[in-house]
Amino acid sequence: MAIVIQEDKKKNGGWFGFGLLFLVLIIVGLAAYYLFFVQPALIDNTIGSTGQLQAIDDLKSIQFSSVKILEQFTKGGKQFIPIPSTPNTQGNATPFGVQ
Repeated sequence: MAIVIQEDKKKNGGWFGFGLLFLVLIIVGLAAYYLFFVQPALIDNTIGSTGQLQAIDDLKSIQFSSVKILEQFTKGGKQFIPIPSTPNTQGNATPFGVQ
């Protein structure tokens, strides 16, 4: 004689899980298709006028010399660092009470 403690549960969620998995696979497939195979025309729409393209060409022709800029900040090759006139008085000057 056997004693039944718990009855067998019916699996009602089988089709729901399959449908959810199928939906996720479709979304991932569509995302991969648009990511790898569709050529967007976004660049052509955002930079459409020749004035904007001319401005980009002007920016490319700028010659940048970091040495000239650093020389302006260092005042002719010598670096100037101001020395503070007052001593640093942060914290307690006599931390243990000894003078």
